[in-house]
Amino acid sequence: GRSEAVYGNEEVPIMGIGQGNGLGPTLWCLISTIIFRMMEKAGHGVSMVSALSLTLVQLVGFAFVDDADLFSAGKTAYTTAEVLSVDFQAALHRWTGGLIATGGEIAPEKSFCYLIDFL
Repeated sequence: GRSEAVYGNEEVPIMGIGQGNGLGPTLWCLISTIIFRMMEKAGHGVSMVSALSLTLVQLVGFAFVDDADLFSAGKTAYTTAEVLSVDFQAALHRWTGGLIATGGEIAPEKSFCYLIDFL
């Protein structure tokens, strides 16, 4: 069912499926899987070699309940933050477009970006 109170606002268009909807986790699993696959096909994400198995691991991000983490990495160890930020912004635009197309939205007040340099 739907909650009486809303989280956010009631302005049209209403985004999402409603706070407390029992189908929410299942729908988010389906929607996020489709968006992650779209992102992967567009070349977003990271590739790394597993330290234990020495196999190639490719990740676009993680999703849990109604949250997601997206990954981006430089193509070489010498990729600058300026270049990486352009690539990540393209990935973020694609992710946001996928959310909007499926009735979702980004909550800017709950969205963060961290640049980590391992060198």
